[in-house]
Amino acid sequence: MTRNPILDELHAVRERLLAEAGGTLDALVDRLQAEEQQSDRPRFTSRRTNIGPGVGLAAEPLPHHPACGSAPGGSFPSQ
Repeated sequence: MTRNPILDELHAVRERLLAEAGGTLDALVDRLQAEEQQSDRPRFTSRRTNIGPGVGLAAEPLPHHPACGSAPGGSFPSQ
């Protein structure tokens, strides 16, 4: 184990949760999602409907901003 008691506890909890779920991360995620569905606690729901490559990235190049030293199109000038 490490010399950090917080990390030691974190690793022990992770091992316990995985063991309780059958030893696989997929089983643990399935269990946690099922518990989430049964809970009456509020959940965050994303407003995005198209999750895929490039989501959240600017479709157009970023504008040039002289104060930050970026070149037109959002890239930094080469040295």
